[in-house]
Amino acid sequence: MKKTWIFIAFAALAILQIGVCAARIIKWEDILRTGTQIRLRTTPVDPYDAFRGRYIALDFEEETVPAELGPDLQWGDEVYAVFREDEAGFARIDELRKDQPAEGNYLRIKVSYRNRDKGQIRLKFPFRRFYLKEDLAPAAEKAYLTGSREEKRTASVTVRLKNGYGVLEDLMIEDQPIAEFIRAKRKKEKPAAAPSPKPPQATNQPPESTSSLEEDHPASPIPLGPKG
Repeated sequence: MKKTWIFIAFAALAILQIGVCAARIIKWEDILRTGTQIRLRTTPVDPYDAFRGRYIALDFEEETVPAELGPDLQWGDEVYAVFREDEAGFARIDELRKDQPAEGNYLRIKVSYRNRDKGQIRLKFPFRRFYLKEDLAPAAEKAYLTGSREEKRTASVTVRLKNGYGVLEDLMIEDQPIAEFIRAKRKKEKPAAAPSPKPPQATNQPPESTSSLEEDHPASPIPLGPKG
């Protein structure tokens, strides 16, 4: 009897965990499908920490903001970051508030620390990893680390927001999704195929014989001439 109850409890716990995971997946899928898209600039990270197997660790420009945006905020506070779009089309934090906004593009985040000497607040976004296919991993690492350090290349992410929640959508290099950027780069760098050798041209002439007239009719060692 005791074993039966243990089995029932274990089965109920497994079903509960599956249900929670399924609900979370459905929620994220809904945000990706119906949420509002914003674009966030990334910042350079330590090359040894940036790439870990199948995902890229991300840092964002907007995770460090002036302290006047939240003068009363302390470490560990949960707040809502309200975004506006700048002239280049990237999202910038316009306001930090503890109550949920009634409208607009906003994300629920945490205060990581407050630097009073520099007058800055460090925030922590809920999305820190971008997962990708294993076959794209090495090229993705190189493209991201180069793109986030060179001014001529812009590394950023697209995020979908809905009701204070955010889901990473794609990692962008030079306004292209990273998978497309890598494929285009590989295609551009692919060496041209060597031209195939031309086949021998057909001819109607008979092949030259390796023998000569002299070989077919060798000269006599005795001169020939009239007798007498």
